[in-house]
Amino acid sequence: MFGRRVLGLSFLSLLSFTPALFAQQPPELPSCFAGLDQASVGIPYYCDYGTALNELLAPFFDAGTGISLSFTFNTTAGSTLPPGMSLTESGVFSGTPTTAGSFNYSFDINFKISFQGETIQQTDPFPTILVVNTAGTGATRIDPGGLVFSLNQGSAPSAQIVALSSRRSQAITYTASATTSAGGNWLSVTPSGTIAPFQSSVAVATVDPSALTAGTWLGAISFALSSGENFTIPVLVSVTSSQQKLVISQSGLFFQSVQGGSSPPSQSISVLNGGSGSLNFSAAASTASGGNWLTLSPASGSAASSVAGTVTASAISAGLAPGTYYGQISVSAPNIANSPQMISVVLTVVSPAQSPGPRLSATGVVLVQLGATAPAAKTITVTNPSPNPLTYSSTAFSDSGTNFYTVSPANSTLTSGQPLSVNVQPASGLAPGVYTGDLTLLFSDATTQTVFQRRVEVVLIVVSSTGSAARGPGLAPRAVTCAPTKLIAVMTQLGDGFKVAAAWPAPLEVTVVDDCGTFLTSGGSVITAFTNGDPPLSLASLEDGRWSGTWVPRNTSASQVTITAQAQEVLPPIRGSAQIGGTLQTNPAVPVIDAGGVVSAASNTPRQPLAPGSYITIYGKNLNLGSFIAPSLPLQTQLGGSQVILAGKPLPLNYAGSGQINALVPFDTPVNSVQQLIVQQSGQISVPEPVVLSSTQPAIFTQDLSGGGPGVIAGYKADGSANNFLIDHSHPVSAGDTLVIYCTGLGPVDQPVAAGDAGPSSPLARTVNPVTATIGGRDASVQFAGLAPTLTVYQVNVVVPPGVAPGSDVPIVLYQAAQQSVPVTIAVQ
Repeated sequence: MFGRRVLGLSFLSLLSFTPALFAQQPPELPSCFAGLDQASVGIPYYCDYGTALNELLAPFFDAGTGISLSFTFNTTAGSTLPPGMSLTESGVFSGTPTTAGSFNYSFDINFKISFQGETIQQTDPFPTILVVNTAGTGATRIDPGGLVFSLNQGSAPSAQIVALSSRRSQAITYTASATTSAGGNWLSVTPSGTIAPFQSSVAVATVDPSALTAGTWLGAISFALSSGENFTIPVLVSVTSSQQKLVISQSGLFFQSVQGGSSPPSQSISVLNGGSGSLNFSAAASTASGGNWLTLSPASGSAASSVAGTVTASAISAGLAPGTYYGQISVSAPNIANSPQMISVVLTVVSPAQSPGPRLSATGVVLVQLGATAPAAKTITVTNPSPNPLTYSSTAFSDSGTNFYTVSPANSTLTSGQPLSVNVQPASGLAPGVYTGDLTLLFSDATTQTVFQRRVEVVLIVVSSTGSAARGPGLAPRAVTCAPTKLIAVMTQLGDGFKVAAAWPAPLEVTVVDDCGTFLTSGGSVITAFTNGDPPLSLASLEDGRWSGTWVPRNTSASQVTITAQAQEVLPPIRGSAQIGGTLQTNPAVPVIDAGGVVSAASNTPRQPLAPGSYITIYGKNLNLGSFIAPSLPLQTQLGGSQVILAGKPLPLNYAGSGQINALVPFDTPVNSVQQLIVQQSGQISVPEPVVLSSTQPAIFTQDLSGGGPGVIAGYKADGSANNFLIDHSHPVSAGDTLVIYCTGLGPVDQPVAAGDAGPSSPLARTVNPVTATIGGRDASVQFAGLAPTLTVYQVNVVVPPGVAPGSDVPIVLYQAAQQSVPVTIAVQ
């Protein structure tokens, strides 16, 4: 009998001969499956046993054998997981380890096998080990390392969160303070807090722009911890005089297609007005190769602050050969400072043997039940990009053991061009509370003998209520009598078991709701952090409970990546988090801009605004295939196959190399706004990097190009004994001598100068905004400030004042329109 044969078999022994089940290379087991993995105290850890087991065993139990297999996980009786870790019923082993050491533990895999009407159940214990190392350098981490606000003049206060994560075994406290360089006390921060052992706390930073004029304003937040650690993060605020600005849900889209299959499903872009009233926008698509495969519908619309306009982007892949294709979407609105907003689009076309598998319209669903009536089912649309049909089966898991939802259809066949609607229906009669679980969908391609697993997080919030209050458009009503105690965050795009490639856009979406069923739309923040070392990403609210952004994977030193989303509401002060894991693949030769990698070419200082007329440096990878220097003036907008686009316009280029490009910002670039910068290299397009533009941001060039130390400053002796000499320790200056300071970032000049052209000799081009200077803390007389004749940089001529204390490293600073340069040094005798 079938039952006797199966009961005598330990299914874990299949791992020893799994390769025989596959016509192709079998899936690679995660190292935690072999007990070879390591973790670190205080750093999120993730291992998906369930997905690995499904991908290994499903080909043996596919539809052709008539045998079906399902399984659940639980911790073996008497065994203890490493402190800080948990195991779900579906096999996700995750958490943040709190104790160093080598931990031996065991969990049970409960198999259920069905064949010809017979069902057999078997439990196999799985002993394993996890080595948890002590924390890495630094016992506390601050995320993010700086804050950027883009606000309208006179708008309401805006808040963002700063997460403080501890890797210590004892609780620590912190105090925080805020300072501003100008504009009054427009910045505040939560004054103090406590960070529990191996946990994180959040400080709320609030900017009140009500008294600020249009411009760029700088501040800082300082943290003093009881552990003795001290941190300071910069705060950059751009205030526009306009009452409107464009906000888009994504800065990049990624489509995957299979040759011979249907075109990939369309993707939606939400367009919002980040101010008052509504605005009209238009959208246009372009492609770098492959013809007109990128289309938009509609091509125009309107957007308000709370109701988004929608543009649907479609990639028509029919007739395209296998390869990678790039395109762009431009969203524009008249008289808006940050228009246009650009979206980079990547389309990959592969053979059926390399199919990425089915795509889900959402990787998480949130259902809210107010009162006794169960909410309507949520539908997930599943599409198959391959011409090969896929058999489909599902398993509904619950973290509490309560069957709080059902799935239909439970199994089916998915063919190309015919999307499948999977309905998640909540159960009725449940007690009030928050129910969580995940739906596992398993797909098998009999032609290529490939298995794909997708997981959907399911959350049901049941609230008892004697009454309800009205909510915003499309949102559930709120229970009047319910007092929220926590937030629930659900990753609704890029779910568990994700596979992404470096440098290409990976859309992130987190839906946030409290335990009373109220969606977080404003008055809070959502930050995502990445264990591969990529900088944290702040998500933007789409005003319907969804928070969205685009992750550009950059650091490929680790192939396994855990993403943690942390949500915080200001009032009431509640929070919640979500965690998913997946893999990151290398992607050589694709241009990618470093996060925060667009800086002044003179100061080289991150998180500083840039000004029209500035030389900027763009740091990244694969920005050019060689190393090229502009041969002559005026500078051209293409160099060695590279082009840089800022605010929708190409920039003149001075140098282009693989890891660095030097470019010049045109004088007519909109200021007091956050613009986007894109690098195009040999038909490939980077994901846009945000850049803050200010009317001025003076910066002095330095001799070693580091942004600090001796400046590029020429001296002219008052007695005429020496002229035009480079000031250094061997060639100092004295009181009364004239300095020619070569710099950038002084903004507009009093006559038209074409972008990339040299400064005129007659008449001289002078700065519109006056420049002042100090040397050794003493005011210096400025004789000229403007473009250097025959050059593409600025120069400022000043006279060394009397009374400057002699020294080889005397600081010199330029001031202009409430901004100041980073100090550099000169030698004074």
